[in-house]
Amino acid sequence: MATPFMESEISCVEYSNSIILGQLENGFLINVSLNYALRLRKSNSKLLYQLGQMVPYEIVIGANGKIWIHSASIRTTIAIGNAILNAEHLEEEDIPQLVKNFNKSLNI
Repeated sequence: MATPFMESEISCVEYSNSIILGQLENGFLINVSLNYALRLRKSNSKLLYQLGQMVPYEIVIGANGKIWIHSASIRTTIAIGNAILNAEHLEEEDIPQLVKNFNKSLNI
């Protein structure tokens, strides 16, 4: 049982509890609502697809609302995290503008 005094550890495992990739390191961890995490986990996430068209990144979305993000630079990783957080309450049609602003913030 986790307590507030224990350090969290994030690792990638499958349903059979066999470790696939091991501990996730050197990334950025954000928390989102469980509903939003579920929406992002769907294979048709417009936001994640469009961000991936701009910059390469790795992402792990947990069913517990924890999202681990890693990219080539800390700046880009944090920008991706901020874009994901900012998109939570947006309508689908507003996602392209958010991605455009993301693009401008990184001067891509």
